[in-house]
Amino acid sequence: YERLTRRGALEEDTQQRHVLHRLAQLQHTIKSYSNEVYMKAATLDDSTSDSSRQCQGKGHHKLGKTNEDPISLKTQGPPQPPPPPPPPPRGVYIHGDVGTGKTMLMDMFYSHVENSRKKRVHFHSFMLDIHRRIHRRRQSPAERGLGKMFTYDPIAPVAMEISKETCLLCFDEFQ
Repeated sequence: YERLTRRGALEEDTQQRHVLHRLAQLQHTIKSYSNEVYMKAATLDDSTSDSSRQCQGKGHHKLGKTNEDPISLKTQGPPQPPPPPPPPPRGVYIHGDVGTGKTMLMDMFYSHVENSRKKRVHFHSFMLDIHRRIHRRRQSPAERGLGKMFTYDPIAPVAMEISKETCLLCFDEFQ
């Protein structure tokens, strides 16, 4: 942007400067962000009950002779769950009149983000892809079992698919 304004290819614009500042902050935040922590939390084996999970790892205590003090075992209490992951970075919504440089600024931002799991897509194309994925999941034999047709919600699995594919989504023409 600096180079383009110095060369005269772009006119200085305070609104664009403000948007670029917000995008630079987001770019900085994204450098240290990974959505992997959310993927791990959502892929826990749901068939394992809470009581059987407590019997695995640190929560498991063998009966019989032990060198541990039985009083300390009683006062430890149940293991504490790990703290929740930090919230994902908030996005930036760029809006304005036609010809004000919204797409140009987004393209500049997208080209400078160093993340291999990024995607820039036209919003309508993205929604068509979402609907195709939802339709595919609803048509899959595993989801068509008796009684499941009306209770199966494919939205969460589709969201997980997209999260596995990308960590940054840039939409154009979000109207």
